[in-house]
Amino acid sequence: MSSIWPSRSAETEEEGGEHLRAPKVSWDAPLQDALTLFLTSVPGVLTIVVADRNGLPVASVSRDKPRADLVAVSAMAVLAMEAGRSVARNLQISAASTVTVEGGNWKVVVSPTPTGLANLLVMMEGTTNLGLLKLTLPRLADSVERHLETL
Repeated sequence: MSSIWPSRSAETEEEGGEHLRAPKVSWDAPLQDALTLFLTSVPGVLTIVVADRNGLPVASVSRDKPRADLVAVSAMAVLAMEAGRSVARNLQISAASTVTVEGGNWKVVVSPTPTGLANLLVMMEGTTNLGLLKLTLPRLADSVERHLETL
């Protein structure tokens, strides 16, 4: 069984002793809770990294202990979006809203927040439903941007 890293469980006391209950989160919750909600709502998502426009990590959440260096992953997110924009510009088509990179058993999707304040990098298993991911990703991007604007 995989766990969410960092752990966001809350302890509560009930009759007969203590047990752990997952915290209640919503799209308007703090940034870490919004990332955790997305991670647990889209099956197959392994890690989400938020990178600022300079490629520095702002926040992340992962099902297991991250295997990649977050600074490197954040920088790659910005580079991937820039590459996608460059391809669209050279083909004289509308700007890329997301960039998807696929391997044999993995996928990575990078998407900017609405005003480009940050980029979201989502690492997932190869069997992950991209349709569900792309339906819910704009909601996460909005939530991330709202939170970052308050900092």
